[in-house]
Amino acid sequence: MSSVGVGTFSLSFNCFMAVLTTPLLAGPRQCSVHIGEQTLTVRMGLGGWAFKAEVPRASILEAAPTAGPVWAWGAHGWRGRWLVNGSSQGLVRVRIDPRSHGRCLGFPLRIRELTLSLDDPAGFIAALQLADG
Repeated sequence: MSSVGVGTFSLSFNCFMAVLTTPLLAGPRQCSVHIGEQTLTVRMGLGGWAFKAEVPRASILEAAPTAGPVWAWGAHGWRGRWLVNGSSQGLVRVRIDPRSHGRCLGFPLRIRELTLSLDDPAGFIAALQLADG
C-alpha cells in the first residue's frame, strides 16, 4: 500500500467457499477490493463476472466493522444493500450516498450499502480514512 492510503485488499474466504468458487473462476485469487484515489472498486470473479462495483470515493459516507449474522456467501442483495463475501469473518459495511452503480451476474444494480468480508478489515478502514485525509 502506498503512503497515501491507496491499496488492494482481499476478500476473506472460508475453506468450503474457496474450494467451491475456485473452479467457477470466483475464488480468492479472482476477487479484489481496490481503493484508488478516486474510486473504490470491488470485483468478485475473473473480470468481475459475479459482481463488480465502482464507487466514487466522494460517495462513501462511512466504513465500519459489522458482526451481524450472515446467512449466505457469494454476492447477493436487495434494494440497494449488497453483501459480497466468501466467509462470515472480517465484515465491513460501507454506506454510500448517492447510490452507486454495479453489476451482479451481468445485471445492473444500484448500491447504497455494501458489506464485504475482508482478510484485513481494520487495514481497509484505515486505508479509506488515510486516503480521505
